[in-house]
Amino acid sequence: MTSSASSPCRTATAKSASAALGARLHALPTAYRSERGGDYTDDLTLRPHLAPGRTDLAVHRRPSPA
Repeated sequence: MTSSASSPCRTATAKSASAALGARLHALPTAYRSERGGDYTDDLTLRPHLAPGRTDLAVHRRPSPA
């Protein structure tokens, strides 16, 4: 009979790899506005002054630098 539980070493390695991947993903630049960056209200509605009169999905992307 084999145990289905992971060894402590394997679990620590997986957690370390997961943390490293998470850090890399958070460091990547994103073209989308951040929910916590001030672009959205508390009910997650885009602030109207950021894309006045627009309703297309592209309003959720950050403008590219000119």
